[in-house]
Amino acid sequence: MPTILTKILPVVLVLIIGVVCRKKGFINETRTQTLKDVAVNITLPFVLLSVFGSTEFSASNILIPSVSFLACIVALALGFVLFKLMKLQGTILPYLTSGFEAGMLGYALFAILQGGNKLSSFALIDLGQVTFVFTVYRMLISGNRNAKDIILNIINTPVIWGMTTGILLSTTGLYTQFSDYIESICSFASAPTGTIILLCIGSDLASQKVSLRKALAPVALRIFVLSVVFALVYYTDMLLGIGINHQALLLMFALPAPFVLPIFATAANERADVASALSIQTIITLIIFGLMAINI
Repeated sequence: MPTILTKILPVVLVLIIGVVCRKKGFINETRTQTLKDVAVNITLPFVLLSVFGSTEFSASNILIPSVSFLACIVALALGFVLFKLMKLQGTILPYLTSGFEAGMLGYALFAILQGGNKLSSFALIDLGQVTFVFTVYRMLISGNRNAKDIILNIINTPVIWGMTTGILLSTTGLYTQFSDYIESICSFASAPTGTIILLCIGSDLASQKVSLRKALAPVALRIFVLSVVFALVYYTDMLLGIGINHQALLLMFALPAPFVLPIFATAANERADVASALSIQTIITLIIFGLMAINI
């Protein structure tokens, strides 16, 4: 029990602080967005640089991001088919069935769950889904098929820079050669990431007016789709021996869809529905995280 509490209590406590700060007016929407910008554009890239830099890439584990990428495509395609069969309305809601908010939530939770030294197993899965989100997913949701714009968007994203730099340092052997200096810098710069992210999530949960009725169908659809795809990936790994960390896979598939989704909704009512669905998905993620912590 004490071990479980050390994993769950920090998450719950910081979330509650975020809720209280929003209720008391210490953190408003503008300040929350500023904190998110700091986490995503400054501290998180250092997390990813360290994680990918310390990851040993090989012919076997490079299959993991490939499987993750394909899983995201299958989830999105299945989501669109079922969305139409269920006769649900919305242009953005079908995208709730694929993509994962690993950056703003996944890394922080997995580090608490298994420790920072095992983040590479989560990062390999994330590499595939990040590639999917910044190419196929973003192209479809924005309606922009311009290859130049897609490339520029990737280049201008600090998270991608963190990943790419880490991969280059790992494959060239420079990370090992200068690991003391790199780890010292990265550990210092990335230390506030988990706290900042959880404060923001607590603040967002406190400010959202969640419509359970409207969000129930897309949330249920995501759970069904990702359960099917998770089973496919899990048994594929069991058969082929790809080497996927199953706890990392489960946490990834338990994460909510990307938090940026509401900005792509042009209709105010759909924007509210997407935001409600993301809030419910986040709560479900935290419940699953708690259950995973109990079973470790």
